Amino acid sequence: MNNKINSNKVLGLSRYTMVILIAFFVSCGKDKDPSPVHNIDPDAVSVSLTKIYAPETGVRVDYSHVFFSMIGKTIYYGATSTSDGKPRFLAYNILSNSYSAALAVTDDLCACGYSGKLVNDGKKMYLFANGSAAYDVVTNTWTALNYPNSARDGEVGTAIYSGNIYSLGGRSRPKEFRYYSIKDDKWIGLPDYLYPTSYSGVAGIDNKIYVLGGRSADKKFSVFDLSTRNWETLSDLPFNYTSAPTMSTVVVYKDLIWLLDGQTMKLHIYNPSLQKWKAQPLATGITSAFSISLLTNGDKLYIAKALMNAATVEYHEVAVSY
Repeated sequence: MNNKINSNKVLGLSRYTMVILIAFFVSCGKDKDPSPVHNIDPDAVSVSLTKIYAPETGVRVDYSHVFFSMIGKTIYYGATSTSDGKPRFLAYNILSNSYSAALAVTDDLCACGYSGKLVNDGKKMYLFANGSAAYDVVTNTWTALNYPNSARDGEVGTAIYSGNIYSLGGRSRPKEFRYYSIKDDKWIGLPDYLYPTSYSGVAGIDNKIYVLGGRSADKKFSVFDLSTRNWETLSDLPFNYTSAPTMSTVVVYKDLIWLLDGQTMKLHIYNPSLQKWKAQPLATGITSAFSISLLTNGDKLYIAKALMNAATVEYHEVAVSY
């Protein structure tokens, strides 16, 4: 009798356990609710700026070709010195509000020949211009990368996404689209862009590469699907956009594409899921500038601007609410 009761208990527990397991697997099989970040309406976004009173850099630079890139709490700053025409490279630490001593340089941190943008993957920085180099923030060294003539160009649209550096258009090959695999140190060609251009903005999000504006295509807006390897034309930009040679003015933050127009001093915010733009004027003392960049470390947004004929960089933290 007891054995029969125990058997029934075991059977009951087994059925109960099976029901729980089935419910668990069914719930896992369902699509998860989309991230609320994806649903941010650009119209609900507001920003405010806080100026960071940084010390002088100690170097007067050619402000027409200034490089900024951000990893963690550090903003890296490269430019050509006006005193001797040689490149300088510094690190500004936001927490300590101080600059490093002069860092190692590469000849491509210059206002010369082909220009390119300094991008990073959170560990190293990469620059493709006249030559190629990767900067290791730990060892303070630059290392040459594979950069064949078939990939060499200047004024290209550049973005780093999912371990690859995407390169679009440029001075010599205005429709070519390719990427550099960081892991394999190899270049791979992709279908040509829809329009000949250079100085475009490029951003990667949701397994897609978005291309914004550019010379001779300053209102064009297109997206390349990395899964289907197809281009799609989107509605024209509600503004004109051509990027500066070396400054980075397009970033992805909170699953939105942010574009800083250094001429009108507006932030243009785009939600790819909603296909919706918002223009956000910056109510601040920042004046329009050629040497301005929009930066993010994933946690916050910052604006960096090198001042003409001065050893000064202005920094602003961009607070975002929605």
